[in-house]
Amino acid sequence: MLCMLYSFHKGIQVPDSVQQNSMFRPVALPQNKFFESWCFGEDLASSSRGGETPPQWVGHVTYNYLNKIPPYNFNSVITKHAQSDIIGLLPSWSSNALNMYEFAEKVHPGFMKIWERLIMLLGYGSYRQYRVPVPFYCNYWIMKREWFVKYCSVASRAMRLLDEDEQLREWSNENANYNGTLKGLSKELLMEINGHPYYTYHPFIMERLVCFFAVAEKAKLIILPR
Repeated sequence: MLCMLYSFHKGIQVPDSVQQNSMFRPVALPQNKFFESWCFGEDLASSSRGGETPPQWVGHVTYNYLNKIPPYNFNSVITKHAQSDIIGLLPSWSSNALNMYEFAEKVHPGFMKIWERLIMLLGYGSYRQYRVPVPFYCNYWIMKREWFVKYCSVASRAMRLLDEDEQLREWSNENANYNGTLKGLSKELLMEINGHPYYTYHPFIMERLVCFFAVAEKAKLIILPR
């Protein structure tokens, strides 16, 4: 019924509780500038594999999700919120009154010029014609399978545009002014991941794209409280 993608980086030990739970599908991430959003360009869980029945719901968490959200019984979550299309698992942790766009521009100066061009090139027109999304972060969410498939299409196009559009490529490879919520990655590891000794904009754009997608595509969205 539910497939939870569980992404992890090299050097991370996947716990037995995940390996032995058929609901989880561990996904070893290649070193890449999109971080866990790489999973959504690959569409790793939407179709049957090896005779499996395609899951009705697909979700995603990272290896350290229990440091950020409660140890949910994910099957109970989808049973309770079966009328939703998308279930956000991590609401905004900011107590200030800034909306998603204001906050993104404050913490990642230059974010909105990338955002405006990307949303336009994705075919949505101006982002201003849509209401400001209520954010849910870290790509911790669950979607009905048909919504996951649709989002994978949007996410893969977005990542191609960030790579192939000359202006987006230039802007998105600049320093996103991030040092880590708890502890940032070293300059050496960042060089290995994205070719720069700093965090680029790629993961922060993709982290928020799903929030916009929910608004633009008129999904039935529920965000679980902290």
